[in-house]
Amino acid sequence: MHARINITPHHLVVTLMTLLVLISATSWAATQGADTVTVLNAEKLSCGSCAAKITNALEQKEGVVSVEVDIAAAKVTVWHDLKKIAPGHLASVVTDTGYPSNVVRTVAKDVFDEETGKTPQAQKNAGGGCACCNKNRK
Repeated sequence: MHARINITPHHLVVTLMTLLVLISATSWAATQGADTVTVLNAEKLSCGSCAAKITNALEQKEGVVSVEVDIAAAKVTVWHDLKKIAPGHLASVVTDTGYPSNVVRTVAKDVFDEETGKTPQAQKNAGGGCACCNKNRK
């Protein structure tokens, strides 16, 4: 015998609202260890696999809380704990990954949030690899 599930519009709305709250809380919690935001230039970015390589390399470093890579703008935004990792070291990590990088700007997280209204978002990249990434390597 199969049980029938009756989903009403009310249940659907409540479920969706709960999901939105959880996503917002996750994004907010992800930056709580960060006191600083550093924006880097990164050369030779061309695809999601490039972004995934940079994100993975930076997220391995102590003090890095969140990373966003904007391929079109060739920018990497890193939310981090300044006491644990310096902006110059972040640029070195990106350069060592094969994408020459330098620091564009470093600012307190609250100032960045106020100026941009931007908050980090979980970034999931396929990272499957492509020919462009292999030819961009040092």
